[in-house]
Amino acid sequence: MWLVGQSLLLTRARIARAVAARDPAPLLARARRQVAAGADALDLNAGIEADPVALAWAAAAIRTALPD
Repeated sequence: MWLVGQSLLLTRARIARAVAARDPAPLLARARRQVAAGADALDLNAGIEADPVALAWAAAAIRTALPD
């Protein structure tokens, strides 16, 4: 069984501002909390009108900081 973390929604105000500024800290803080709580995988959600470049940047930031 896999436990999948939630709420890595790139359209949430604080996260959206951080992604626009290419500041990974708020996104990584949320991801780290989910991993610390036992998440085996993270659900990175860019919303229906996703910016593919922002999504790729966010995914790379998380993969770099949390490679496992």
